[in-house]
Amino acid sequence: MAARLWFYWLACGLLPEGRYWLSWALRTDQEATWERARALWVNGWIMTLQGEATAATAVGEQIREAARRLGDDAAFARGTRLIALSAILAADLPRARAVLPEALGLLEVEVAKQPPRGRPGHHSGAHPASGRSENDLRG
Repeated sequence: MAARLWFYWLACGLLPEGRYWLSWALRTDQEATWERARALWVNGWIMTLQGEATAATAVGEQIREAARRLGDDAAFARGTRLIALSAILAADLPRARAVLPEALGLLEVEVAKQPPRGRPGHHSGAHPASGRSENDLRG
C-alpha cells in the first residue's frame, strides 16, 4: 500500500514522510514480490530527489535483482532507469553513458507493449481510474 501513495508524496512534497513509510514497509516485508519491487522503485525515486544518488543506485540494483527473480521485465526496466537517472543527477557521466542506452532500450520495449494513449482517434472506452466504461459511470 505504501508504494501506491507515490504520487501523493512526490506531488505534495512529502518526500521525508514517503521515505519513512516505504523504508518501514521494506524492512518489515523482505519477500521478493512485485509490490516490494514497486516500493523499492518509489523509495529510489525519493532518494534521487533528495540528492542521494549513491543510495538510489543501490536501490536500482536491488530492483533489478528482484526483477530477475520475479521475471518482471517492467520492474527491471524501472530499476535500470533509476540507475541511469541517479548517475545523471550525480554528474557521474561515465556511468550515465554506460547505463543510459540500456535504460532507453528497455523503455522502448515497455512503451511498445502499452496500448496507444493520447493518439488521435484512440479511445479505449474505459475510465482510467476505475477501468469501467464512461457509460457505466454515468448510469
